[in-house]
Amino acid sequence: MKHTIYRILPVMLTGLLSCTLLTGCFKDHSTDPDRPVTEITATEELREIYTSEEGRILEIPAPKLTLNGPSKEVKYSWEVDYKEVSTSQVLKYRCPKPGVYALRLLITNGETTIAQRAKINVQYRFRQGLYFLGQEDKQATIGFVEPSQPDKEVDYDVLTINNPAGTIVGTPHDLAFVTNVAYQVKGFILACGTTLYNFEPDQMIMTKTLPLKSEITSVEGTWADSKGRFFYNGRFGDFNIKTLEANNIDLNTFVTPLGTSRDKLSLAPVTVSWLTDKNDAKKTDGYLAYDNGTERMVARFSQLSGRKTMSWFPDETKGYSLTHMVLTGDRLRVALFLKSKSDKTIKHLLINPGTHNVTKAKRVPEEVLLSKEVPAAAHLDASSVMTSAPTRSLVFYSGADGSGIYAYNTMSQGNFPTTPLISLSKDEVVVDMVVDKDDRFLYIALNSRSGATASIRQIDLTKDSYPVVHEWKDLRLPITAIALREDYPINN
Repeated sequence: MKHTIYRILPVMLTGLLSCTLLTGCFKDHSTDPDRPVTEITATEELREIYTSEEGRILEIPAPKLTLNGPSKEVKYSWEVDYKEVSTSQVLKYRCPKPGVYALRLLITNGETTIAQRAKINVQYRFRQGLYFLGQEDKQATIGFVEPSQPDKEVDYDVLTINNPAGTIVGTPHDLAFVTNVAYQVKGFILACGTTLYNFEPDQMIMTKTLPLKSEITSVEGTWADSKGRFFYNGRFGDFNIKTLEANNIDLNTFVTPLGTSRDKLSLAPVTVSWLTDKNDAKKTDGYLAYDNGTERMVARFSQLSGRKTMSWFPDETKGYSLTHMVLTGDRLRVALFLKSKSDKTIKHLLINPGTHNVTKAKRVPEEVLLSKEVPAAAHLDASSVMTSAPTRSLVFYSGADGSGIYAYNTMSQGNFPTTPLISLSKDEVVVDMVVDKDDRFLYIALNSRSGATASIRQIDLTKDSYPVVHEWKDLRLPITAIALREDYPINN
């Protein structure tokens, strides 16, 4: 940080300020060498750099001064990138787009002028953190909390800064982040009503809208590629954040193995992609889906000869609809939970989807590892909210009776828990859960039964006691869904 002091007569002030500022001081004795000159001196200095976030108001007080001589009015001029933005003693500056900006402060009493310089580093406001979707004043709104700074003020609306009011319409359904580092593309997709919205996530600027004819059920950000999958009317489509285009051409290949027509598909609103090499996150074979109408699991995957679509294990799924499907076992296994259409019991299938995109001699066929009815004492049913920590082989689900959060280890051969891992109060309703990509933390979104407030709880999965790390309480609106953003902005 640099500062400069000038001592000048009033008649010369304007001319000198327009010249290049020089280090040092200047006195003019040509008219009245004995007239006292009031000298101001800063007893503090601006910091070298001030860090703020996009859209936030940055407050910087002017340095304290000492005056030597008759009292004179002191004036302030704050400049950002050499344009005056304030004449107040305390700068209150709303930071624009991300970047580093030059800051200069001029302090003068008409006879002495001080100049101090610094920099303002405006960072992306929306980085790694947890986003929650809700509705306020009949409009969808997205809030943001930052687990790395848990005591930071909750932001209840991240969309209005860079988007006009009324941009988002329809009942909020779901949200998801999609990132592909290889292609250096990323997106944030939001489903409201019958419209899918895509935003550039670093500044939350809307880049694309995709209107549909029916309500969107849910969306998911696939960790394996740059596609965001959206579900509607028993079907799904893939939204490519690189091309900003959507398609559902994979549905055409489902018809034959499922034994139905495309317009009669009744897909459960979830797909799962699996790894074929746990040491290489880029090696994915494909994905699984499930059609509740034909009661069949369908796998879409790659082989060296091209893409394949097959129906797997029809005898295991006949008479069942899918309630939940999650990755487990280092993302090499898939856990399915199926509800019997006759007696409403829940069946658990644990499968190895196999390795297919290799030479025939090295292929590992798909297989059922476990098929077992879930006991009623496990408190799991179709209404449970579920997520997983794949590298820990843990499945977390909310108890159907509201008793708490249960943890099932998929390596336990169907040994389901009968007591909750995390107890909840009678006023708390679980609406969504997510686990971070490193399987370190579980985030639980809870609404009050009155629907007036909500809370988010962060659980440490690395400790045996699973302690609560932080809880954001009394959030002012009920939550519909939550999503984690864990990538840093590309090229930043």
